[in-house]
Order: sequence, then structure tokens, then C-alpha cells
Amino acid sequence: MKIIKILDLDGNLLLEEKYNSIIEKTISDISFEGLDLKRADLKGLDLRFTNFKDADLRKADLRDANLRHCNFEGADLTGAILSNADMSGVNLTNANLTDTRLDGVISINSICRNTIFTGSDLSRATFSYSDMRNAKLNIILAKVSYFSNSNLNGADLSYSNFEGVSLVNSILDKCNLNWTNLSYSYMTDSTLESVKTNDKTNFFRSNM
Repeated sequence: MKIIKILDLDGNLLLEEKYNSIIEKTISDISFEGLDLKRADLKGLDLRFTNFKDADLRKADLRDANLRHCNFEGADLTGAILSNADMSGVNLTNANLTDTRLDGVISINSICRNTIFTGSDLSRATFSYSDMRNAKLNIILAKVSYFSNSNLNGADLSYSNFEGVSLVNSILDKCNLNWTNLSYSYMTDSTLESVKTNDKTNFFRSNM
């Protein structure tokens, strides 16, 4: 039995839990549901299968963490840092990731329905084979990212930079692409029925 102490970024104790683990930096498969973890220092931790449903993780540092199969349903991750985290198989349904750093994240086979990514950095991120229906992906930076084989039906991609992105074999029906930069993107075998575009939508040298 070991005691896990969760500190904030100033070194103040947020949470103390007993956990049966002998592996340093491993606190996976436990529940933080509904807890206040604002500014928590969780970087580099193995948090696989952890339940963060409805948790307050605003401005938390989760960079380089193993978050595979975690449940973030309804969680608030506004301003959090998730750079280079492994988020494959996560549930982000109805989560708020406004102004969040997701650069270099790997999030394959994830559920991101109705998730808010507004204002976030998704550069070089991978969200392939994911359910992103009705997600808010507006005003984001997503250069050279991967959304191939994903369902983005009804998603809002307006005012975003998707230059060089891969959307191969993805569903983009009913997406809002107003003021969206999709130059040099790869969109072969994708569907684009009833999408919204305007004269500022940029498909320059896109492979469609």
C-alpha cells in the first residue's frame, strides 16, 4: 500500500489517496470523479483507466501522461496542458477543453462527442478513428494533425488552421468550414455533404 499525493503547480497538497501499487508514478484505475483538481501537477504519470468524470482540471498539467482509456466525460480541462499525452481510447464526451494545449497528443479510437476544443492547440495531434460528432473545433491550431477515419459530422471547424491535416476517409458532413484553412490537406475518400463554406474557406492544393 502506498500513499499518492496530488499537488498543485505551487506544491500545495490537493489530494491524498491510499493506493495499492509498487510502481512509481502509477496511479491508474482509480476514481477522481467530480473532484477539484485545478492546477494539479499530473505530468508524466501513468493514469490509465482513471475516472475523471465531471472533475475540475482547469489549468492542470498532464503533459506526457499516460491517459489511455480514461473517462473525462463532462470534465473541465480549460487551460490544461496535455502536450504529448497518450489519450487513446479516452471518453471526452461533453468535456470542456477550451484554450488547452493538445500538441503532439495521440488520441486514437476516442469519443469526443460534443467536446469543446475552442481556442486550443492541436498541432501534430492524432485523433484518428475517433467519434468527434458535433465537436467544437473552432478557432484552433491543428497544422499537420491527423483526423483520418474519424466521424466529424456536424462539427464546427470555423476560423481554424488545418493546414496539412489528414482527413482521409473521414465524415465531414454538415461541418462548419467558414473561414477554415484546409490548404495542403488530405481529404481523399471523405464525405462533405451539406458543409458550410464561404469565400474565406481555403482548399488550396488540398488532395480531395
